[in-house]
Amino acid sequence: MLGTLVDKPILAVDWDVRTLRIVHARVSKSSADIEQVLSIAIPSDVDRDDPESMGKFVRAALTKAGITTKRVLFDVSRDHANIYTLMLPPATLNDLAGMVQMQIPRELPFPVEQAAIDFAVSPELEGDNRRVLVAAVQRETLKHFTDVFEHAGLKLERVGLRPNANQFAVNEMLEPTQPDYVLFVDVGPVTTEITVLRRGQLVFSRAAAVVVPDAFDQPVAEPVEPMPGDGEPELRLATAPTPESTLAGVVRELTIEVTRSIEAYRATDPEAHVDHIVIGGSCDVEDALSEAIQRQYSISTQPYNPAKCFGWSADEGAEAGAFASTLGMVLGQFKPDELKFNLIDPKKQVSVAQQRMRRAPVAVVTGVAAVAAVVVCYVNFVRPLHVENKELARQKAELRGERDSHDEFKKLVRILDDYEDNRVVWLDELHDVLSAGVLADNKSIVFNQINMSKRRERITLPFRAVAGAVPNDAVKDLENVKAGEDGHLKYDAVLGPTSTKAGEKYPLMGTLNVGLLGNEKKDEKK
Repeated sequence: MLGTLVDKPILAVDWDVRTLRIVHARVSKSSADIEQVLSIAIPSDVDRDDPESMGKFVRAALTKAGITTKRVLFDVSRDHANIYTLMLPPATLNDLAGMVQMQIPRELPFPVEQAAIDFAVSPELEGDNRRVLVAAVQRETLKHFTDVFEHAGLKLERVGLRPNANQFAVNEMLEPTQPDYVLFVDVGPVTTEITVLRRGQLVFSRAAAVVVPDAFDQPVAEPVEPMPGDGEPELRLATAPTPESTLAGVVRELTIEVTRSIEAYRATDPEAHVDHIVIGGSCDVEDALSEAIQRQYSISTQPYNPAKCFGWSADEGAEAGAFASTLGMVLGQFKPDELKFNLIDPKKQVSVAQQRMRRAPVAVVTGVAAVAAVVVCYVNFVRPLHVENKELARQKAELRGERDSHDEFKKLVRILDDYEDNRVVWLDELHDVLSAGVLADNKSIVFNQINMSKRRERITLPFRAVAGAVPNDAVKDLENVKAGEDGHLKYDAVLGPTSTKAGEKYPLMGTLNVGLLGNEKKDEKK
C-alpha cells in the first residue's frame, strides 16, 4: 500500500550511434516529476556493440550525474523490431493473447522460438474487429540490450517499443486538440523513425536509413597575411560556409522518406489525410525539414516540445526535442497494460487452472482464519459430518470447474472458428496473383511494392512498365483467374491512374488494384 502513495524513482534510457539519453523521474500512480534530463556524447572508445563496454559507460554516466536509481525502462527501436497488424474479434486480453500466439508464427520471417513477442490493443473497434499491433524482436537482439543493463548494474523493469513510447509522448503534447491524422518524424543520425497516429492510436511505423552528418559547419585553418614587420604568418580558425548542397541533400532524402511513409500507409487506408506533422530530434536539420515539408505538402508542422507536459519553460522544452521516446517511456507507466509493450514480460494466455492457482493463496488465508475461530466446536461435535460434507463440496466444485472450463474452451473455439472462416491467407492470395502471369516477364513490368489490405480485401501493386499494353494484359490475366470446384472467378482487377515519365527505362507508372471477389460478385462476374 505504501508503494502507491510514495513516488518511485525510475530511469528511462535510450541511445543512438552518437548520444546516450537518460531521463530520471519520480513516478507516482498518476503523475511524473522529471528530475534530470541528460544528453551525453558517446566517446569513440566505447563499443556500443559490446554489452560490457556500453554497460560500463552507462554506469559511469549515472555515477557522474549522482544518480543511484536502479529501476530502468528501455525501448527497442523500430529497425530492430518486426511489427504486424492483426484484426481480431473483440475478446478478453487473455483470449487475445491466445489468438496472437496462434497467428503470429505464420507471419514471422524466423522461427517463433527465436522471438520475444508482445502486443498492444487499440481501444477502438473497427467494424466488428479490434486492431492488435504485434511486435517481435529476436531474442539475440533483446539479450544484447539486457546484457548492457546487467553490466551497468541496473534492473530492467520494462522493454517496450520506441514507436509506442513516441505515441504516448506526442499524444500528451497535442492534447486536448489532437488532429485525426498525425505524422511524427523522429530524426536520428543514421536512422529516422516515421510514425502515423490515427486518433491518437499507433497505426503505422517504419525506419528510414538516412545518414545526417555530425555537423554542417566545419572549422578550417586559414593563413593570415603578415603585416609589415610581423614574423611568420599565424593560423586562425575560420568557419567554412555551410555546405548548402549537403544540407539540402539530407533534407531532400528525409522529405522523400516522409513521402514514402505517407503513401505506404495510404495503401492500407486510402482515405487517410495527414493533418499535422511533429518533428523531433537534435540533428540540426529539423527546422529545414519542417520548412521543406510545409512547402511541399502545405501541412502544418511543429517541433516536438514537451514543455507544457511537465511544466517547463519553452526553452527547456526545446532542448528536449530528441527525448520523445525516453519521456514517452515515463508517460507509459500510467497507461494500462493492453496499450503498451513489454518484451521481457509479454502478455500470454493463462489457463483456467493457472488463474485458480493465482487466486489460491487468498482463499487459503481466508479459510485458515475461519477455521481458527471455530476449531473447538469443529473437532468435538461436527467433525464427522463436516468431513463428509466437505468431500461432497469438493466433488461438486471439481465438476463445476470442469464444466466452466469446457464452456470457456467452447466459447474460444467458436471465436477462433469464426475468425478462421473470415480470414484471408494473404500469402496464398499473393501466390495466386503472381502465378496468373503478371510477373511472367520482369523485363517489361516492375512492381515497387506489394500492399495487402484485410479490411478492404485488396492487393495494391504500384508498378513501372515499358508500355501501356503490359498492365492491361496483366488486368486481363487476373480477370480470368478461377478458383474452387465450381471454377468461379477470384479477382476483380482494376488499373488505376497512370502517368508517363519520358526518358526512363520504365516510363509508364501506375497502380494495379486487385480485389478479392465476394460470393455475390463472383456470381455476377461468372
